[in-house]
Formats: sequence, structure tokens, C-alpha cells
Amino acid sequence: MALGVVALGVLTVAHPPAVRAQAAAPQFASFSLLARGTGLDSLYEVPGLLPVDRFVESSALFSEVALERTRATGLAAAPNPGSTALSAPGLIDGFSGTTDVPDYPLAVRAEHPVTPEARVSAATLTISARAQGDSVSAEARQAGASGGDVEGTAAADVRADDSLGARATASASNLGVAGGVVAVGSVRSVLEVAIRPDGIEVVESRTVISELVVGGVPVGLGEDGVIVANEVLDLGVLGGVPGPALPSGLTIRTAGPTEERTERGAVFTSGSLIVEMPGQVMGRHAKLRLVLGEASIAVGSVPSPIRPAAPRPNPNIIAVPVAASIFTPIADAPSAAGAALGAATQVGAASAPTSTSGASVTNPPTAGIPVSSALPVLDFRPVYPWLAALGAGAIWLRRWLARAVRETRGSDLRPLWRW
Repeated sequence: MALGVVALGVLTVAHPPAVRAQAAAPQFASFSLLARGTGLDSLYEVPGLLPVDRFVESSALFSEVALERTRATGLAAAPNPGSTALSAPGLIDGFSGTTDVPDYPLAVRAEHPVTPEARVSAATLTISARAQGDSVSAEARQAGASGGDVEGTAAADVRADDSLGARATASASNLGVAGGVVAVGSVRSVLEVAIRPDGIEVVESRTVISELVVGGVPVGLGEDGVIVANEVLDLGVLGGVPGPALPSGLTIRTAGPTEERTERGAVFTSGSLIVEMPGQVMGRHAKLRLVLGEASIAVGSVPSPIRPAAPRPNPNIIAVPVAASIFTPIADAPSAAGAALGAATQVGAASAPTSTSGASVTNPPTAGIPVSSALPVLDFRPVYPWLAALGAGAIWLRRWLARAVRETRGSDLRPLWRW
């Protein structure tokens, strides 16, 4: 899935006339808010590539903000190279005393009060961040590229009543994955949390998935389950629909929303659409997991009771079922695919509800969706510390050689060559 950018934009930094005060909210002795919106996240599992077999993450586009009593930071990147790569230039310059290492060009960071605003525009890509004393925001948008439209936003602020608020959104649309077998019309998640002295409340938590086509068959998600060919069926059952020949190992499911609460904080995650498929990375068999439209908010260091609060219902929103598999892997051959789907129909026929009213959705076939079978660029994040060390060592070696040459100029250099 290509989200390439061929031209780099110009980074602009604005300086305000005065420095704003730190965040208010006097009823909280301390607080920490972290909001993140990720339109598209790629996770690879490549056995044997690294010493430890685990998923390697590569965010195609994301926005992240952090708000504390004395600090406000916003960050946006597309794609995200990882925290180590983003901080490596500053670390190398600090150790070497030079400014030779350039910053990562497709990331912006705003931090109060040093850099209140930063922005980069390049072709179809726009990333920006803004940080003030009592509010911080970040946005990243990729529009009209061959890989579709992807967006992630995040914001946190101290509100008029001295309560705290955080909001994150993530969306992906017009995407074709697995060689066009899966076409995603739109996935959008919205997550908003309010923090008051009496507790933490989920103000809004919703995920909407529309115009999803699998193997040429329109598929929708509603409160009653998976909608295929204008019929509401059980989750994971494609009863009554001819079985398309799909690659083995392809899985589509939904995840979230989730929340984890403790005595001093909580972590909230929106729903998302997950596509898993086999692939190859550097000649090795790999498992690729694409997470579309995930927003998350973390609240910490809040010395107040946590008040349980469920998301406010909205009858106009299509709710995403939790951990619902809407397609299971089948064999490559069309005959085997039809047999597998026939068996699934027999298993779920007794419990398959019929289309009624309310949450049933009709999704017409999606046309004109770009198709991309390329895997996103692999992120070698665990290797970045070694690259930073090699860079620092190269700078030190260059200075040592220059000093050695000056000290031995006009004399026998053969002892130097032995070193």
C-alpha cells in the first residue's frame, strides 16, 4: 500500500509575541494526557529477521499530543519512523558538538513555549502541530494519493470550567489492499474523554465502517452483525453468498473499543478495522497486520476517583462489534471456497437473523477504489540505536584522524596506518 510523497515541503515555525502561562486546572495537583490518532498502522511479524520474533510497527500517518501541568507537546509524522529515529539527530549533535545531522523531514513537533507552531506541506501531504500553555493539537493528512486518503488528529486542552479534555480522530478511505481483494470505502473513529474532579467520562466513542467490499462482495457492519448482499447475518458467516476465491490466510475483523482503568488513570482505545494477510519482506515469509482508523487516549497522574462512564449512545452511528471476525481464511481454489462457505452457511443458518429495521445498512458496490498490492515500507525501529551509535562513532573517528594527521604532518605516518 503506497502512501508515497515525491516532493518535500517547507517547514514553517511561528513565534508568538508572548509566552503563555502554564496550564490551569487548579483542582488537579498533577495531570497527564496523551492522545493519538493513527489513520493507518502496519505491523509485521517476520520470523528470523530479528533476534526476537515480534511485530515491527510502522505507522503510515499519525498525530500525537501530550499535555501536562508544565508541558504541552504536539507531534505529527507521515510516515512515522519511530521515536528513536526522530530523536537521533539531536542526540548525535549533542554528543559530537556539531549540527551536521538533519532532522527527519516529514515530521513536525511543537512544544510550549519553545516552538509553539510547526507545519509542513508537500504535494498531497499536510502535517501540523500547535502547542500553547493550556492546549495542544496535531494533525496529519494524506489526501488523493495512490494509497487512498488517510487522516489522524489529536488534541488536548484545559477547558473553561478548569476540567480537562482530550480528543482523537482517525480515518482511512478509498484503500485497496491484498491486491484489490479488499476494498475499503471508509473507516472513521472518534474518541473524546473529559476529566473532572469526580472522575473520567467517555464523552464520545464511535467507529463507522462503510463501503467495505471483500472479493467483489459488498460487506457492511451494523449493530446486528455483518451485512452481506443486503441481508443481516451472523458474525463470521457469509450464508447465501457465492464464495469468492481469496488468498489463504486473509482475515478481516474489527477490534475495540476497549478501556483499562486504574486508581490514578485510564487508557481508552477506539474501534478499528483489522486486515491480516501473509506476505514477504526481504525474501522472508511474513505476516502483515493493517490497523485502520484507531484512536487512543491515555490519562495519568490524576489524583481523583475514576467514575465509570459508558459511551453516550447515538442512534445515528453504526456501532462496530467487538472482536468480530467478518471473514475467515479459505482455500485458493474456487471449488474449495464454495464448499467452505457452504459449510459455514449450514453452521450459522439456524441462528442467522433476518433483516429487520433500525441498524440494517445497505452498502452498494464500491467503484473506483485504488488498488495497491505493495506492502508498506518496513520500519527497522530496533536497529535505530545501532545506527545512531555508528553515526556518533563515525564523527568521532573523523575528528581523531584529522587531529592525528595534523600532529604527524611532515613525519613518518607508518605508525598511523597500523592503527
